[in-house]
Amino acid sequence: MKRVFLLPLLLVLSGCATIVDEATPFTASSPDGLLLLELVDVPADKSAIALFDPFICPLPQGARKPDMNAIHGCPRSNIVESADGKSRFAAYQMPPGRYVMERLQVQARWAACFNGGTKAFEVAAGKVTYLGALHLAPHVAEIGAATPIVAYQSSYYTVFDTPRPALDGPDKLPGWQARVGAFMSASMPRVAAPLVAAAPESATFETAQGIFDRVCTNAYE
Repeated sequence: MKRVFLLPLLLVLSGCATIVDEATPFTASSPDGLLLLELVDVPADKSAIALFDPFICPLPQGARKPDMNAIHGCPRSNIVESADGKSRFAAYQMPPGRYVMERLQVQARWAACFNGGTKAFEVAAGKVTYLGALHLAPHVAEIGAATPIVAYQSSYYTVFDTPRPALDGPDKLPGWQARVGAFMSASMPRVAAPLVAAAPESATFETAQGIFDRVCTNAYE
């Protein structure tokens, strides 16, 4: 059977270098919101084939579980990279509402589920919401310490309860507005909407039961 090897800290991002809807300008009159999540600890070496996928899912106020159903799912990110390759952001175009950092998936085989303590935040229509900077290295380390480093093609391993997003919110990043604004001007020219800071708040959510095992979120509940 085919095996996939996790190579700690020799991982790269995979994705399209534009926002989700690359054909339509994103402005203050857009019905959706745009979320930017900065990705830190991403090595420049692109010889290792891997994938980081931060999952952002709807979590309405008072809900016990993220609202990820089989119809709409969670908004998927595109990776936007600066011309010099030194800055990378996950960009999500999504309906306005309350969202939560649900998990960080690595190579589609491993994941850190943030059910035990995560961040929830609001996304507004017609605005670019900057969530902050997510450090990837701590999650690679905790996944590597708690799961097998070799996975069969059909295997999926998740660390539950203990992972916490290694997130620096905008309030911890002096000068973020000028830096992110310059990045958008250079790398996201179709975006012409106000840039605002997210106000992350602490949150937890319940996990679900899949067909065979516990899962972070079940799309079919």
